[in-house]
Amino acid sequence: MSERARLARVEHLVQTLFNVRRAGAARGDHLGLDAGWLDHRIDLFRRYCAPSVANQTSQQFRWLIYVDPYTSTEATHAIKALVTKIDNELVPIDSAQDVDQEVARRVGDAQVITTKLDNDDALDRNHIHRVRSAIDAGARSVKFTSGVVVFTDSGRAYRLLQRHSPFYSLVADPGGVTAGSLSQADLHMLPQPIKELPMGFLRVIHDRNIWGTSGAIGGRVSHDAVYRRFALEPIAAQPESVGALAADYAQSYARETLWRARRRASHLKRSMRPKA
Repeated sequence: MSERARLARVEHLVQTLFNVRRAGAARGDHLGLDAGWLDHRIDLFRRYCAPSVANQTSQQFRWLIYVDPYTSTEATHAIKALVTKIDNELVPIDSAQDVDQEVARRVGDAQVITTKLDNDDALDRNHIHRVRSAIDAGARSVKFTSGVVVFTDSGRAYRLLQRHSPFYSLVADPGGVTAGSLSQADLHMLPQPIKELPMGFLRVIHDRNIWGTSGAIGGRVSHDAVYRRFALEPIAAQPESVGALAADYAQSYARETLWRARRRASHLKRSMRPKA
């Protein structure tokens, strides 16, 4: 059997660490178990994450949602109720260090495709299909280098240009590292060859997350475009005058144009350096 034919039969797992304890946090007493934090995240999960996964054009995957074993019954029931139409499993784990081990327990000595997704973000409707197609074509990892960012305080959405985004997939060898156990600081560990793809994700910026990016916020995106691409419910937006809306579109596209020009100049400068 050819490598391509073999990979076409490999299982695909989407991995979400919902409220798993991070290194240094106290067992049974950390932010991910706070009732207020959970209510807020479950609401974001309902509005953005879960529908984007449920509406994938390819349903050839299983969703592993990792939860802290001390999570309340009410919270786990609320999460389960939002994913009933998706092949999924809630996986209790003691810490983020157990992610790879739990995958190995489920797939044994088989390779598996793994995709990372945070509980307050969303995937483009064709995300799973595009990942699978890239891997079938020979990639071992897939990185999405641009997407959309939504600010919940204003409802505004913009293109996000982020080469080192937290949206990546990889083919994990038996007992090996999976996408769910990696952070943005670990992208150098992605197996080669890597396929980079554009416009594959939605990042949600709200009042309880830390906003930081190595990329740039680009042109304004209409709400209709967001609904179509991510199959989400309407986003509540602050009213804007026609003049203010036009000015923001113009400024955002000028900002993106400038960013792209600087990036091209940087690439050209590097290409002209003498090779050692």
